[in-house]
Amino acid sequence: MDNAALEDYLKTTLADLSLSQSERNQLRELGQTLNLEQSSFMRNRAFDLVRAQLTSAPEDLQPTLKWLELVIKTLDISSIQPKINSAAYFSPGEACREKIRSMLAQSRQKADICVFTIADDVLTEAILNAHQRNVQIRIITDNDKSEDSGSDIEYLQNKGIAIAMDNSPYHMHHKFALFDNSFLLNGSFNWTRSASQQNQENVLVTDDITLLTAYQKEFNKLWTQFN
Repeated sequence: MDNAALEDYLKTTLADLSLSQSERNQLRELGQTLNLEQSSFMRNRAFDLVRAQLTSAPEDLQPTLKWLELVIKTLDISSIQPKINSAAYFSPGEACREKIRSMLAQSRQKADICVFTIADDVLTEAILNAHQRNVQIRIITDNDKSEDSGSDIEYLQNKGIAIAMDNSPYHMHHKFALFDNSFLLNGSFNWTRSASQQNQENVLVTDDITLLTAYQKEFNKLWTQFN
């Protein structure tokens, strides 16, 4: 919605000098879609409209100010962002691998894993343990390393875990996972022994709903594409 449409919306709600409950609900929903600049524009225009209204009809002071109060309060409620919890982990060392293992251990419903390869017995065991607890596991991976002697992809597939593989000439080089629709794990860390023991790697874990939604959409797209 552009600024002209936002202004028209405010004018419409001011026409009867009140902001009904349904209008407040609509404004709250609208406010959640606005960026910072748009939200600021609506606040400023609300004050401008009130000044114009009181200049032409000063006898409407009380209902006009009440309308303004409700508009500003509703926009303030809409702009409140939920607290985002995030943490970073680094290797060499056990921090990255242990975080992945613990996320798998804590999963209760599903884990969507999208990684270039899996070649770490600790992580493979954690995936299998989750699968045996009836956690729905889906793995997207690349064919380039799947037949290496250290790869655990075929082993996991033989255990009944759903695998989708990129068999194109290019590479599915993502390294992320989603747990219970609640946490995103992402970073440079390959799910291999060398990533823990030798490489400079990182993992970020977050519950940011915007990122969760974007990564889940990408996972679902690739899952369909590679199946």
